[in-house]
Amino acid sequence: MDAAAVLTLARFLGAKIAAPFWGPPMRPNSRINARSLFASFAASLAALFVSTWAKADEPASASREIEAERFHKQVEPILREHCYPCHSHAAGQMENGLALDWKSGWVEGGDRGPAVVPGKPDESLLVRAIRHVDPDLKMPEQQLDPAEIETLVEWVRRGAFDDREITPLAKDAKPWWSLKPLVSPPIPGAIRPLESGTAESGTAESGTAESGTSETGTARVDADTPTTHPSDAFVFEKLATAGLDFSPPAEARELIRRVHFDLVGL
Repeated sequence: MDAAAVLTLARFLGAKIAAPFWGPPMRPNSRINARSLFASFAASLAALFVSTWAKADEPASASREIEAERFHKQVEPILREHCYPCHSHAAGQMENGLALDWKSGWVEGGDRGPAVVPGKPDESLLVRAIRHVDPDLKMPEQQLDPAEIETLVEWVRRGAFDDREITPLAKDAKPWWSLKPLVSPPIPGAIRPLESGTAESGTAESGTAESGTSETGTARVDADTPTTHPSDAFVFEKLATAGLDFSPPAEARELIRRVHFDLVGL
């Protein structure tokens, strides 16, 4: 919460608290109005409360960022190298029903129950497994380095932060677009088809032009591309590949006719 929001909220709360106590406006040379003093005190108290509450929320956010960085830089690489081969969706197998490639996997656990008890490493099956204290529970078979063990133990002791909330893809799963993270693809360059196999400064047959080369009858002429939105560049790229161009701009009569069909129908 920024300073402006805190000040606005403080004024609002102060006005609400002090509203019943406001007295008439003070006149020059008049005695100090007790109600006005109380109103000012109430507004100041509200401002102090709101600012304290806003600052108290900042450490929690900062702590989350620290824990997230610690997990992804220190903990997750260990899990990925030593645990994922037998306990992940990508590997196509989860021994004893345990998945360690997302949070719900160790929260629900496998055949033996939850793998991690946040804040209690000595009660966590994962810690017992990597410490090799149980003859029947030694994972991985070749014990981790002491430093790696201590990293995982400290992670559990600090509460086992894990922000991997999305179900990982299985080994043979199709890469559905809806499961991919959002990205900002580069906007294609303005590529215009050449008319009748020729351009101002070259020919499509020879595949040369002053502003670019092409083997499919296209040339790059950025200045003349009739695009009004970045999405037009993607459309035009496909049209250019097929040797097509944008349709000519519609006249006012055609636009009105389209609107009529949209609103009224055929």
